[in-house]
Amino acid sequence: MTGPSPSHLAQRDERTRVILLVGQSISLGIFASLLLITANSLFLSTFGSAALPYAYLAVAALGSVTFYALATIQRSWPLPRLALLIDLSLVAAALAGWLALVAGLIWASFLLVVAIPLVIQAGFVVLGGQVGRLFDVRQIKRLFPRVVFGFATGFMLGGLLSGPLLGWLGRTENLLLPTAAAGVLMTGFLLATTRRYSNDLAPIARPRRQQKAKSLPKLLTRRYALLIFSYQMLAALTSQLLNFILLDRSGARFATSEALARFFGTYNLVLNLTDMLFLALLAGWILSRFGLGLGFLINPASGSALLVVMLAAGALLGPASLAFFVLIALTQLLNIVLTDGAMRTSLNAAYQALPADERTAVQTGVEGIGLPLAIGFAGLLLLIFRALNVADILTVTVVTMAFALLWTGGGWLVYRGYAHELLQTLRRRALGSEPLTLDDRSSLDVALSLLDSPEPAKVRLGLDALENAHYPELGSRIAPLVSHSNPHVQIDALERVAQLRIGEARAAVIATAQAGADDSVRAAALRAWCALDGTGAISAVLPALSTPNATVRAGAVQGLLIYCGGAGRAAARPALENMVASLIPVERATAATALAGVPEAQSSGPLSKLLQDPDPKVRQAALHAAGGLRSPAIIDLLTDGLADRRTRSAATTALAASGIATLPRIELSLADANEWADGTSERLVRVAAQIDSPAVTELLSKHLEHQHPPVRTQVLEALRSRGYHAAGQEAAAVNTALHNEAQHGRALLQIRTSLGSAIEVAALQSTIADELGAIRHRMMLLLSLLYDRQGMQRAEDLIGSGQGATRSLALEGLEVMLSGEHRALLFPLIIQDGELAEIEPLSLVDPLQALIQSPAVAFPPAWTQACALYAAGRLRLAALRPYLEAAAANPDSDVRATANWATRLATDIAN
Repeated sequence: MTGPSPSHLAQRDERTRVILLVGQSISLGIFASLLLITANSLFLSTFGSAALPYAYLAVAALGSVTFYALATIQRSWPLPRLALLIDLSLVAAALAGWLALVAGLIWASFLLVVAIPLVIQAGFVVLGGQVGRLFDVRQIKRLFPRVVFGFATGFMLGGLLSGPLLGWLGRTENLLLPTAAAGVLMTGFLLATTRRYSNDLAPIARPRRQQKAKSLPKLLTRRYALLIFSYQMLAALTSQLLNFILLDRSGARFATSEALARFFGTYNLVLNLTDMLFLALLAGWILSRFGLGLGFLINPASGSALLVVMLAAGALLGPASLAFFVLIALTQLLNIVLTDGAMRTSLNAAYQALPADERTAVQTGVEGIGLPLAIGFAGLLLLIFRALNVADILTVTVVTMAFALLWTGGGWLVYRGYAHELLQTLRRRALGSEPLTLDDRSSLDVALSLLDSPEPAKVRLGLDALENAHYPELGSRIAPLVSHSNPHVQIDALERVAQLRIGEARAAVIATAQAGADDSVRAAALRAWCALDGTGAISAVLPALSTPNATVRAGAVQGLLIYCGGAGRAAARPALENMVASLIPVERATAATALAGVPEAQSSGPLSKLLQDPDPKVRQAALHAAGGLRSPAIIDLLTDGLADRRTRSAATTALAASGIATLPRIELSLADANEWADGTSERLVRVAAQIDSPAVTELLSKHLEHQHPPVRTQVLEALRSRGYHAAGQEAAAVNTALHNEAQHGRALLQIRTSLGSAIEVAALQSTIADELGAIRHRMMLLLSLLYDRQGMQRAEDLIGSGQGATRSLALEGLEVMLSGEHRALLFPLIIQDGELAEIEPLSLVDPLQALIQSPAVAFPPAWTQACALYAAGRLRLAALRPYLEAAAANPDSDVRATANWATRLATDIAN
């Protein structure tokens, strides 16, 4: 008996997480609803709407201090402890308010009104922090609306319960007792969540290089955080002004606290029913279908439109009219519904683009400080209007509409910032070493000190830095290194002497050439001597041509051939010919080494012989020496070196060094089916990727849809590595290739679904899975030719190897980067099966027939056909017999043999 599958366990765990969070959000909704009804009723009946601006200013002062303190505490406290502090503080505040009101301290209603936005914001900071740890970004888009649905449900329950509770408890202030009880329930759900998922909610370790936490002001001043902060401020400011207009008009229409309590109870009931329906039926679908862009824009854009209508109604019918009151009630209702159903989810997803250890602090700072500041600013505006005698409701409506339009623009900027942050996350790479520059004396001292190091690599680094900086005293620094104790340093110095013609080193070069202890050092010194003295060195170097040491002899030959003109070449030729014809492989390999850097006219003949030498080490040496030669005959011999794994690396390097001279050979290979099959075409395309010429890109871009899939993949790899970006007609060709790959992928998905999981098709299913992986890879390569190359490559890496949140972040990045057309092509091939739309299966015969009929060199490959034939044979499908017999004539031996075997089985069944 087997246990639940991993996917079933994951779904069960996800469901448990949602239930616990929804329990908290329902409790928060009940708490907020009862608090709002109690506070608004008592406040408006006692102070009236004229006192609201002062309450708003108090919200700004108290909220900013409170949430700044919470954000600071969060940098050192784990999330569960901070959340528990907030929940217990809410319970304590409700009980303290009840005690104050029972004692006759009516000003406590002022504090309760101040507390309403802070309570809701604090509650969502707690919920949002947990959601960000318990779900990845794509789960947030799908599941967070359910959490907010819980809040709306609780808010509606609070509205439904307020009437009966008010009748039972007798006085409005007594509603604070069930408010506190809801807070206790919320705390219980929080404790259950933190106990069950303590590991997920534990503090996130920072990278070692960033052990010190950034301060909150520093976190909030980064551009992306500022964009979110501004968006949140504009949202809160617009919402608060809408709330003021609604409260003002409500206070004018209802005279007593009981009448106001009944109105708000009914209004909250309607509001939350609408909210719940939207969250249950539309919110998740809208965000998953249209993305976060719509999530950020739908609320401010629709609010702006309704405010225009409301302003027209107020101007024509007056702000005291029923039409104006209905419109403000509708606008605020829609604002709250879209805040819950779209904006909150979008903001919670937006924080996921930040580093994991900074998210909660930024969220607490942005939402906790931004909201109170916005409310305070609203209060200040209202007081200024009052002081200027322009505090009528129509003026407030005009200002609210202006802020709503700014909010709409802010939504667009936040979405663009989110896309940029995701792209930066996908493009992020480990920092490599920085080049050493000599812009100041201290840098120069560092480079000079490297020359005294006993390590050759450090000496080489110092010399490279001095040479690249055109250090005027470079020659005097290199000359002593010719006599260095380390042979590797000596050889490096001698090669620089030859290349740069450093005359200061001549004496040391001659001494080393005549009496050097190391053969390779003596050979390098002979080359340097020839470079410095030219034909004047011939007579001095000639004795080295007779030395029995092949390495020293090769150094003399090479120096004479390269630096000493016709006389030097004539002097070196007999020794070179003897080495090439030697029966000793080491001699022949040394001869090949001596030909490196020699002009093609003198080297191509000997190298042609050595490139065909029976000894692979000789061929390797010849390949190393032949790099850069351009004659077609040599290019063909270099290409032959690709066939042997022992010489493949050297052949690749040599062909790449020959540059565009290799392109005609590469073009021939791309048209030769025999070279597709033996891998030569793929290897030559890899060579092409290393050649720096626009002609390479022009050649490869003609083969986006090469007939042989492995070659096609290599062509796309090469184009991506070269940074090719398609535009115009080239982009159209890439788009066509994308559609064709997607069509093949969908066909394979349908075949895979139709085949099922029987043992007879296991090998075929495995092969199809591999092919789907290859198609996905080619599609990502094609997309990298249209979009950001590094971002696409990083996304592919994360999707292939990442799990959970990492993979989800990559998918979210693709959703932001790609157009709707390209998402529709790619996502069915990369999203997990559970997220795919249902694929209609075919009958078992149809997919096998489709695979068996395909030509061996096209789609799919021959091995897939062989696996399909094997499955047909194992299943003994007599209906496929004509196709099995036809496949027996296939040119591929594996396909042919499997077809004959399957035909015999099908014939037995038929008989």
